[in-house]
Order: sequence, then structure tokens, then C-alpha cells
Amino acid sequence: MKPVIYERGIRYELRGEQYYPCFAPPEPDNEKETYDLIVRQMAEAQGIDEALKARDQMAWVGAMNNIRSAAREFFR
Repeated sequence: MKPVIYERGIRYELRGEQYYPCFAPPEPDNEKETYDLIVRQMAEAQGIDEALKARDQMAWVGAMNNIRSAAREFFR
């Protein structure tokens, strides 16, 4: 079993045979890095790249706004 898991934005730590929620506020630097990583991975998975940005800026902006909005849901 993993020592730490995240579910619906809450961190759970394994103690013995049971997971307990950890309500300490997340570290800001770590959260920002995680958010940036999620945005990059989602954009890559959806094929949103610099070529699309050069070809159709409005489509790129719309797609990136949707990705950023979805990524923020991980931290609510």
C-alpha cells in the first residue's frame, strides 16, 4: 500500500492499516509545480502545442483555458 495518496484534493497518510486525512495546508511551491505539470501533461495528451498556437491562436487560447480550468479542479 502506498504511504500517501491524494483523493479529491485531500492528502491521506497510511498509518497502520488505515488511511487518515492530513488537513495541513499544501506547500505553495509544490502545489504550483504540480499544477504546471498537470497542465503540461494534459496539453500534450490533447495535442495542444506551439504549432496550434501559431496556426490558430484563438483555438489554442480556448483549449488552454479549458485545460487550466480542469487542472484547478484537482486542487479544490
